[in-house]
Amino acid sequence: MRSELWTDQDAGHEAYLRGAIDRDDLPGALLAIEGAPEEHWDGVRARLRAWGDAARHLTTGPLGLAPAEALVRVLADEADFLGDSDDYGHPRNSMLTQVIARRRGLPIVLAVLYVVVGEHAGFDVAGVGMPGHYLCRVGDTYLDPFAGGAVRTEEQCSALVRKITAGAFAWRPEFLADTPTVQTVERVLRNLVHAHQQRREREFVYRSARLLAAVTPERPETQLLHARVAEEFGAHRLALDLYESILEKFPKTAEARLAATRLGPLHTRARMLN
Repeated sequence: MRSELWTDQDAGHEAYLRGAIDRDDLPGALLAIEGAPEEHWDGVRARLRAWGDAARHLTTGPLGLAPAEALVRVLADEADFLGDSDDYGHPRNSMLTQVIARRRGLPIVLAVLYVVVGEHAGFDVAGVGMPGHYLCRVGDTYLDPFAGGAVRTEEQCSALVRKITAGAFAWRPEFLADTPTVQTVERVLRNLVHAHQQRREREFVYRSARLLAAVTPERPETQLLHARVAEEFGAHRLALDLYESILEKFPKTAEARLAATRLGPLHTRARMLN
């Protein structure tokens, strides 16, 4: 159990996360989000490079596999990576070291594995963040790492989005566009906020919400989430500062109006504490 909402180690991970986003360093970003022991980071990266070397060898050796086939052979057939359908919402499914250890995870983290391993192999790869589901593009082929690397056509992707989102999204071809690192990081953090909320893991809800706010400073809704979680957990002076910052940076937004409603009660609490 964490004794503090935010620690010096958390601050270090936040700084590393920002740098990883700037460098398009997806594994570094996920390791910082997880807060994994830093002595394990080099081992994780070495494992990813080894899988990349194996995939590259499959394309240049006697088998002469296509890049997509090589990734599936290494990560699905041999390493047995697959989606965790039994406990989908567990926070560990968003944590890189635990996904590697268990060979199970959420679509987004499994897709990141495919992307990073593919990059080490020298392939043309990218993550594809469709509504409700995350894929990996390898050249012109779309793989579904959650389904063991199954190939998905555009028609199948459309049907998948329609099923997962219960028809909330009408299909658009741009859903298959490459997803930038910062958007992938944001999505992982949103998943973690929700997962920790479901399990009532207060300190980890706060940590995830604060990291999310840090990587999306231009988004009033993530700043409001940070402020609300801070207030909920009793960090009233911090919440007051955050609400005032929202009013200053995002005037005339719905988030600013909501922030304004909290200032009176928090100013009252602050006076009582003085």
